[in-house]
Amino acid sequence: MYQFFTADCHFNHHNIIKYCKRPFKDTKSMNETIIKNINARCNKDDMLFHLGDFKYNKSTQADVAHKNPELLLNPKIIYIRGNHDNNNNLKGMLDFAMITFANTKYLLCHVPPPSEFTKYSIIEHMIPYVDCILCGHVHEKWKHKMYSKPIMEHVTCNPIPVINVGVDVWGFKPVRIDEIHRYYQQIIKKK
Repeated sequence: MYQFFTADCHFNHHNIIKYCKRPFKDTKSMNETIIKNINARCNKDDMLFHLGDFKYNKSTQADVAHKNPELLLNPKIIYIRGNHDNNNNLKGMLDFAMITFANTKYLLCHVPPPSEFTKYSIIEHMIPYVDCILCGHVHEKWKHKMYSKPIMEHVTCNPIPVINVGVDVWGFKPVRIDEIHRYYQQIIKKK
């Protein structure tokens, strides 16, 4: 069993193709490509952490090519709530999670810090207790960045990597935990 990560699939969201310049002609081809890529990497025993914005079902922006894409996917899925997940009828979403791999603590969330969404402010309080943050939300804007949390005025904690696991920067494929960990190690060697 492997753990995989992805974010921002935006299944059925036709405007995301234009907003993020995704290389698809329509939502049907986008959905089919992402589903095929997930199933090519993930088996039925694997766990996929989807870090927000899974699908659109009821929206003026929804073009429902696959009403329930989660039923077409091989892995078991743990959903972290994204800012567009209020209309997708998924049950049991988490607001955030923490996992440990190779003695490294990873915080899983949708919106990276600093957050414009006040409900995510608890994440910023957890930063001193983790080594790396995995997120989505930023689409193609960046693959990783360093974040330094201000502790008090003019004083910050040590910077930690924030890695975007979204489909837009990982070739529309999920990324396995050991691949994330190798990427994390490359980032911290450079800092």
